[in-house]
Amino acid sequence: MDGISLLIEEHSNIQRMLKVIKIACLGLAKGAEVNLYDFDEMIDFIVNYENRHHQYKEEKFLFKKILNEIEFTGDGLNKNGVFNEHELGRKYIEKLQVALSKVRNGDDYGKIEVISTFMLYIKLISKHVSKEENSIYFFANQKLPKEILDKFNDECYYFEKEAIIVGLQYKYIKVLEVLEKKYLKPLEKVVDNEYII
Repeated sequence: MDGISLLIEEHSNIQRMLKVIKIACLGLAKGAEVNLYDFDEMIDFIVNYENRHHQYKEEKFLFKKILNEIEFTGDGLNKNGVFNEHELGRKYIEKLQVALSKVRNGDDYGKIEVISTFMLYIKLISKHVSKEENSIYFFANQKLPKEILDKFNDECYYFEKEAIIVGLQYKYIKVLEVLEKKYLKPLEKVVDNEYII
């Protein structure tokens, strides 16, 4: 298994969900009825697929190897800042959960918090993905010794195997596909003379 290629594939799925979230927030901003279950599903995808599955592999398997093996000071990977963006993303998700709770209790200002926090999250993760793919992953492939990369690949293989047993990947790709069908397919047209996606 090529662990870096796997992480890039997962980034693609995460970016697909960011598109769904953006369109759902646009609908919310335009006064559409809030489907709290869909927003719960979006957050569940982020918490369990992106954070506990994808970022876990980065933090426990890849980033630590880079920091242990070689000095890397480019674009946010250093001994003090390697996990900062992941942690900031987790804080945004905590804020989103509070904001959704407010919406459930009839607080319309909670809708504003949902939209604004999701937009901050989308901006953060979009830049973060680009940084990882164009800098950190590239650096790892170029500079980590082969035996360390092989160990990383093995760790990813066994981690993925365990996740397959419990159906994690299948579940969250299915959630993604259902939400894409609901939010993206109706908007694959021109809205206000501009393409939405």
